[in-house]
Parts: sequence; structure tokens; C-alpha cells
Amino acid sequence: MGRRFVFALQAVLDQRLRAEREAQFVLAQVQQERLGIEAELSDLRDRVASDRAAARAMMVGRVSSTALREHVAGELGADRRARALALKLAGVQKRIDSARTLLRRASVQREAIERLRERRYEAWREAQAKDEQLELDDLMVMRAGLRSGEHGAEE
Repeated sequence: MGRRFVFALQAVLDQRLRAEREAQFVLAQVQQERLGIEAELSDLRDRVASDRAAARAMMVGRVSSTALREHVAGELGADRRARALALKLAGVQKRIDSARTLLRRASVQREAIERLRERRYEAWREAQAKDEQLELDDLMVMRAGLRSGEHGAEE
């Protein structure tokens, strides 16, 4: 039999796949943003550590009040920047959580349509097998009828 399975809701399944891919893309973008902020925080920590080491080295012997004031101002600026980055990171984390929820929802919706497609495909296959069996049964009955007709003509 040359019949092909056609899923009536294929357009819905395609749309759900697109929605899931879009949710994956959004999540990836927000995670990339988080990685950028984390890298910036790491760089800031490294700069603060190196600035502190440089300040300690300057504290040997005579200490310049100007250099000390500049160092403290730099640390205060770095602290403000770190706090701002931490707030930004918290906001990004909320967006990540939201994007994950949307992705989970999109995946569940896609999987529901895929399960429906699988059930309909199995029902279609069973119907095809049943039709084929009925056709074979009809052929066997016709063949048996032809044979009995041949035997009846010989007698």
C-alpha cells in the first residue's frame, strides 16, 4: 500500500518546535550576559587584588598621602562597581529563571503534541495493518471460492 501517514496537527508541532528553539535562544542570550557580568566581576576582583598589593608595596618607608587617597578612592570606586554588577547579576539571574520556565513550558507543549502524533501514527499503522489483513482475507476467500468452483466443475 502506498498510503502515507499525514499528521493533521503538523503545523502546530512545527510552531511548538519554533517556540522551543526561540526559548532556547533567549535562555542562551541571557546566560551569555550572565557570563559577561561574571567575567567583569572577576576582572574587577583581580584589579582590586593587584591594586592592594601595589598599595602595600608603597607603604614601605615614607607614605604619600596623595597615593593613599588615590588608592582608597580607587577601592571605593571598585566597590561601587562591584555592587552595581552584583545587582545587575541578580536581575539577570531572575531573567534566566524566567527564561528557563518559558523553555520548560515550551518543551512540555511540544512533547504533548509529539506524543499525540505518536499515538495517531500507531493508530494509523494499526488501521493499515487491519486493512491489509482484510484485503488478504478477501483474496483468500476469493481464491477458495475459485478452487471450489474448479472442483465442482470436474465432478
